[in-house]
Amino acid sequence: MGLERILCVVANIRDDQTTWLNSILDVTGWTLTELARRAEVHQTTLTRMVADPTGKATLSARTVAAIAKATGFEPYARANPEARSQLAPLGDGEILSADGEILRGDLDAAVRAMVAARNHVFPWRIKTRALETAGYLPGDVAIVDTNALPKRGDAVCAQLYDWPNGRAETVLRLFEPPYLVAATFDGSLQRPHYVDEEKVVIKGVVTSMIRPRRAAA
Repeated sequence: MGLERILCVVANIRDDQTTWLNSILDVTGWTLTELARRAEVHQTTLTRMVADPTGKATLSARTVAAIAKATGFEPYARANPEARSQLAPLGDGEILSADGEILRGDLDAAVRAMVAARNHVFPWRIKTRALETAGYLPGDVAIVDTNALPKRGDAVCAQLYDWPNGRAETVLRLFEPPYLVAATFDGSLQRPHYVDEEKVVIKGVVTSMIRPRRAAA
């Protein structure tokens, strides 16, 4: 294979990888730093590829596999920007109340203590009423352990995949084997989902929940 052909192949791979990364960031709202942390790869591995002035840097197969595992998006499949999530990632020092106020102090310290330096534990702000009758309300902060094995009755974070259209929806549900079920008065959320590890995949277990102080009515 001639040099020109090799450079062309590398450029195509790089374009595919860059498009894939950018679409994941668009859907999740994460930064490259957050993505690297969740995929357990070095931050510079991603930033070096994205910012490479020569246009020749690419990600290794191992890094691509790690990102795919952490995000649920198959390699080079563009994450649909309309993908929905019932959970919102919390950035460093960003603990939000239901009305969007940034809270710090004891609440921030509590979340940091629960997450500690464990790369498999993440805080998420709940956006859904899917488990309202089970005690989980919009604005609560859920602590999700991606290494925990789900048991009957656990609140879990899961992803629903629409592979043909490249879409994924992150949901919060109760695990009632072999289904995910809602606990809500909202009829639009009550359809059960069969956990088949292909279209419906449990990503983590809610091990704790923190409720920020609500504003006075």
